[in-house]
Amino acid sequence: MLVSIMAVYRLLGIKIQAKTSYDSYLAYFDKLDVILRDRSKTNLPSKRQAAGFITHAELQLVRKKLAVGSKERLLLSFYGGCIPPVRNDLHCAFIHMLKCKEGEARNAVVTSITPNCILLPYDTNKEGALILREFKTQDRANPKLYSRRLGLELSEETRASLQEHPRDYLFTEARSIKPYTHGGFQRYASRTLKTLFGKPCTLTLLRHSYISYMLAYVQLSIKDKEELARDMCHSVKTQAQYQFLDVNDRNLKSRPKGSESLTEGVWVTDNRLSESPTKGI
Repeated sequence: MLVSIMAVYRLLGIKIQAKTSYDSYLAYFDKLDVILRDRSKTNLPSKRQAAGFITHAELQLVRKKLAVGSKERLLLSFYGGCIPPVRNDLHCAFIHMLKCKEGEARNAVVTSITPNCILLPYDTNKEGALILREFKTQDRANPKLYSRRLGLELSEETRASLQEHPRDYLFTEARSIKPYTHGGFQRYASRTLKTLFGKPCTLTLLRHSYISYMLAYVQLSIKDKEELARDMCHSVKTQAQYQFLDVNDRNLKSRPKGSESLTEGVWVTDNRLSESPTKGI
């Protein structure tokens, strides 16, 4: 709320005219920021976070019980079930169905007018790729393009969902072909997670869950941790703060098979792919 109020001051250009009130909000924000930063260093969740937290094992159990092709199963598959969960960046991800050679697929990535998209081959024996140009930690001064392979399992989950619900975007509004807005997708995801798990879970908590699981139960080298941080579009320092320590005893008493593997993401300068995420498409 404070961030929104301060943003209004900046957007309306009234920081100087209303300096007294703006400074009071800024001082309060700084106090809260110190409190939040100190709490993050303890790796303990707040009461609200603890109430909504689900373990990685719980996510996998629920995901595998859902109907193949359902949007609920696809949501869990993209947010920790098959690959490390990104932020709320998939609300408007266009799906490009590809049937071409690697060079043409590479060109499709470079010339794509959709900032975030999925490249999915028609060939069911080949995996797709996720391309992100717009995300929270994007450096506007030196923009990067983020790409990662989806893996065969997630590619097949995506194809099954498209067959069940034909559409052009990865996630669309109910009874519509329109993609979600950023806020709309966040609300949809929270409602869906609460229905599935009976808790006030969020996409952010799924990121906490995945990181808590990976850092506590998978033996990761420094390089592995750096790769995991790249996969999730944040720094290693932020990643360390995402780990919840007091929930680890619940996190993986039965480790889902395959979850210990890392799928490395690739960072390259925007519009230039040093390593094609579509190799073999």
